[in-house]
Amino acid sequence: MPRDSSLPALAARLTPRAPQQGQQPPSATLRGQQPPSATLPTLPLLGSLLLAACITSLPMFRGPRWLKSIFARAARSMKRVPAWHFTPLAGTNLVIGAVPTADEQLRELQDDGVTAVVTMNQAWEPQAPGGVQAACGRVGLAHLQLPTPDYSSPSQRDIRRAVDFIGAHVDEGGKVYVHCNAGRGRSAVCVLAYLMASGGLSAREAYELVAAQRRITNLPSRLLGFRRPQWRALRRYEAALAKRGAGTRREEEGGKS
Repeated sequence: MPRDSSLPALAARLTPRAPQQGQQPPSATLRGQQPPSATLPTLPLLGSLLLAACITSLPMFRGPRWLKSIFARAARSMKRVPAWHFTPLAGTNLVIGAVPTADEQLRELQDDGVTAVVTMNQAWEPQAPGGVQAACGRVGLAHLQLPTPDYSSPSQRDIRRAVDFIGAHVDEGGKVYVHCNAGRGRSAVCVLAYLMASGGLSAREAYELVAAQRRITNLPSRLLGFRRPQWRALRRYEAALAKRGAGTRREEEGGKS
């Protein structure tokens, strides 16, 4: 049947039809709505960021200290405070052990000749009332605080500070107590670094010397195929010592010539 081409019929075809009851006009349906593609990528992005944060908080990966602290607190919530114990290292003026939780424990160390304490614990970790630093002040012990997240390694700067502090007190004839939570990881790094700097030992030699006297973390071993952060830090410190020694030898040879 031929379509009516009259002017009224053409106008009727071009005029928008009124929406049926319960139906919104197309323009109203789309107005104010975001395209689905504008919101969907947000969820994968947030998921990726969360996954990256979780991965970098693990001990074997490098990550920001605040993430390491979160991981340490979560892991520590499933552990008990270690029993009080310490180990004097034969042939040295070093003592390594667990975190003191009472002034009496520090006095016990003092009776054994300890004159200074190096604390690797963070403030939130269980320790003597008011913190080990305050407790050392009460009993008359010198103290150095190098807060480091558990399962992590102190920075190179803190390792150097620990070595200098230990050396200053040992040179005066005192003993130094170095501790973290259980006296196996963070404190072991500082003890090994001092033995390397003062005795010319390699990282491996220093580790074997201490491990023969006390059960510490197997630092040279790998964790899930990755080198442990404590061992990475010690090898980096070892390289710095070697570089410093090479520079000293060059200066001495230059002076002789």
